[in-house]
Formats: sequence, C-alpha cells, structure tokens
Amino acid sequence: MKNVGIYVNSTKDFDGALPDVCAFLDARKIQYTVEFSNEAHKIQCDSIDTLIVLGGDGTLLTAARRTAPYDVNILGVNTGRLGFLTACEVSEMDDLLTRYLAGDYYIEKRLLIKTRVVKDGKSEFSSLAMNDAFITRKGIARMMRIDVFIDDIPANAFSADGILISTPTGSTGYSLSAGGPIITPEVEAILVSPVCAHSLNTRAMVIPTSSRVTIRSSCPYEDLCLTLDGQIQTAYAPDAQIEIDVFDHKAQFIRFDRDYFYPRLKGKLVDWSMP
Repeated sequence: MKNVGIYVNSTKDFDGALPDVCAFLDARKIQYTVEFSNEAHKIQCDSIDTLIVLGGDGTLLTAARRTAPYDVNILGVNTGRLGFLTACEVSEMDDLLTRYLAGDYYIEKRLLIKTRVVKDGKSEFSSLAMNDAFITRKGIARMMRIDVFIDDIPANAFSADGILISTPTGSTGYSLSAGGPIITPEVEAILVSPVCAHSLNTRAMVIPTSSRVTIRSSCPYEDLCLTLDGQIQTAYAPDAQIEIDVFDHKAQFIRFDRDYFYPRLKGKLVDWSMP
C-alpha cells in the first residue's frame, strides 16, 4: 500500500470514517488522494495500488468499474445500509487496515461485463458493468419482443418486459428479484434472465464466460433503453443491437474472512424479507 485513493460517497455519513482513514495513512506516511462522489474525477486509477471506498454497494459498483482496468485493490468500508460487497464496518476499519498493511488478507476477484450498443457494425456506446445490463423499453411495464443470440447462434426469442444479463455478483441483485438463481462469486458464468416473460416456458440461462451475448429487438420500438448497474443509462435505436462480453480484467476486492459470503447472503435475504 504505497499510493492510495479514498473514494467517498458524499450522500452517506462519512464524518466518523474519513478522518480516521486519513489519520491512519498520515501516521504511516502513505500518500493518498480523496475524492467525493459529487466531484469531478481526481483520483488517477492508473497511479494507485489501493482504493478505500467509504459508502455502500452502489458506491462499490462505481469504484469497480473505474479500477478494474488497472488491477487496483478495493477495500470497501460500509457507511450505507447492508454493505453486501464491503469488507468491513467503520468500527473494524483500523484493525483491518493494519492487517492489510501487514499482508494478512486475500484478493477476491469478481468479473465484469463489457456492454456495447452496435449499429451498422460500429460501436455507438460502450461501458463496463459489475452487476448487470438491463434491456427494456422506457415507461412502465412495456412489453418488447426479444431475440437472444449466444455466439451468434439463435438461442431464444420471447416477449417480456425486458431482459437482464448478470454477473455472479449481479445474481444476488435485480436478477434475484426477477426469479433468477444465485451464483456464487467464484463461479465463472453469466446469467441471462427474462424479466416478466409472457410465457411459462421461458427460463433463465447460465452460460460460460467465453460466450458473447447479443440482444436484438424484432420490432421497431423507438423507446429502447439500456441500463447498467442501475447507474448508467442510454437510449438506443431499434436497428441497433446490444453485445455483451466478459471484460478481460476483474475487480479486486480485499477480503479477510474466506467464509463471509453465505452468512452475509443469509443476512441479505432476511433483510429483504422485512417490511
């Protein structure tokens, strides 16, 4: 840990965490840059080895998309609600930073997908996603006709409110709400899930990470929309198609407990069931 970025969700309560992180780094003469989420980017991800994220899961999704191309280690400190992806709570931060500095940790790598809007053979939009890509029409529950191709082979065609292409990380998010299976982080797979399909025999598919998913609409809708991680959105033309591949770098999360996933998943499911 030589050059550190601190990415702070400015909408969360960070007053108790940020001064402690800065004091820890100052005491060890470790260089760092602080960036708040409501600011223009000032952390140069190609010049840091570690990013400390103060926020919740949404903040970590943003951080993962930015740092994955540069193989930066991410330490998530939960200042949100559940913090499913974070490594620790604020009260544990000093202890775990000490362990990280001493090398007492491991790296959990999570895959991302690269999504492109392609028209006439040219890419009009491209972005990474760590959770999912959601293709739908604008408006409330508007049905669309969807054609799915796996490695250019027709795989399915159906009518639905939309379709989700999810990573294992995203399988515990929107995909789970849509009835998809849970895929553990170490599994190398992509999940293709119809959302509210208008057919009882239309089901989710789990495909290998070596495959490319292509989504086309067989009707001339003028209101098609692509949403990534619930944070990035773009409209696209009816004669364009969505192409999705696994990105060739992974997000690198600092972990200390190898048995954390199932207890945390159980807690998340219980949390979701509460009114």
